[in-house]
Amino acid sequence: MVTKAEFRKNSILIIAGNSLTGFGNSMYLVALLVFVSTRFPHPLNIGLVQAAAYLPIVLFGIPAGFLADRSARVPVIAGTDLLRALFLPVCALALMTAKSVPPLAFIIPMLFLNGTMQAFFSPSVISFILDGRLSSVIEESPPRRGARKLDLLSLRTASSHLASLLGQAVGAGLYLVTGIVPILFINGATFLLSGISELFLTENRRATGPGKRKHSLGGLFRELRVTEARGAPVLLYLVSQAAGAAILVNLPFFLGHYLKLPPDYLGYAMAALLGGSIISAFLLGLTGSIPSTRSAYLAASLAAVSLDAAGFLPPGRSPLALAGLLPFLIVTGGATGWIHIVTIHAVHKLGEIESAASRQGFMEAAVNAVLPVSYLASGAVFEQLPLDTPWIIRSVGAGMMVLSGLLWFRQHRRAESTLRRWRP
Repeated sequence: MVTKAEFRKNSILIIAGNSLTGFGNSMYLVALLVFVSTRFPHPLNIGLVQAAAYLPIVLFGIPAGFLADRSARVPVIAGTDLLRALFLPVCALALMTAKSVPPLAFIIPMLFLNGTMQAFFSPSVISFILDGRLSSVIEESPPRRGARKLDLLSLRTASSHLASLLGQAVGAGLYLVTGIVPILFINGATFLLSGISELFLTENRRATGPGKRKHSLGGLFRELRVTEARGAPVLLYLVSQAAGAAILVNLPFFLGHYLKLPPDYLGYAMAALLGGSIISAFLLGLTGSIPSTRSAYLAASLAAVSLDAAGFLPPGRSPLALAGLLPFLIVTGGATGWIHIVTIHAVHKLGEIESAASRQGFMEAAVNAVLPVSYLASGAVFEQLPLDTPWIIRSVGAGMMVLSGLLWFRQHRRAESTLRRWRP
């Protein structure tokens, strides 16, 4: 249990620390992609970089969730950041001193270690936040009327995304001036500051302490099925992530070949998608409201309609082309961000508290497995179509609408079946 003051302290440390590392991490990732694509412009090298970043989360997401359920989470949260603060500068020093060794020999292991630390960090910090929301004690008697409620998960998401957006802009410009090595040192410093601050977090475990139950992969799948049957939109969340990947694959061609816009406009379009998710996260965070799971299906329908509407923009270069596209992208980003937050809350709330982090670890692993598959499948399909056709983005919207409708109908039928089964 934590007091009101301790809960406020945890909130400040989580938001400030995660924003700091989000800024540093996105800054170095952008610089790293530019570095690899200009110095080693072979598709295999780009693939190795992406695989080294995503594969550890797929491999270690579920074991990391098991660990977070069985042990104290503060050492995991702070320890993973402090370890990243160690090997990022080590990689920078290696790039500076070992000139005869190919840089990718240092960069690929660094990315893999960074991804591994992220795999262990994410389920621990999410379960820490959500368990804190459930078990915190407000030492205020009587409770103050009109007290403002905040949702820490949403605020952490919004602030991290905002910091990442700023980091991307800074990273691209700073790389042109300093190169990759100073950026690695800067990112290491952000993890060091965040890790030190996280050592002062107050553990929010319930009175029973860390979970003592045995965890297994089969048991985790059964519990996720129960959680999904109770209303958590797990499959819808995966569909929305796959649709987002398909959008990103098509967006450069939609802008350049259909709307006839310059390549640098892609940054504005991607910022609009991220900006929409920031808006929805801040809205949920500042109001403190946790929407119903049904709202996730409404958000998916809104994103689908928005994408279809974007697909009907007039072709050709126009001064208003980007102005017409950005609102649809903001709505789409906001809707997918809404689905993300609703799903994470539902997966935590509708299952057993002692396996909450395991479910979050599964969600992280599943998403990071779905994204590469969606990138490859979307690219293979879209390659068979003319680059200037608007039907690509329309088909993504239509597919999302159909799948979300089918999943809502399936969820509705399962809920009715459950009520009949338990009705006296």
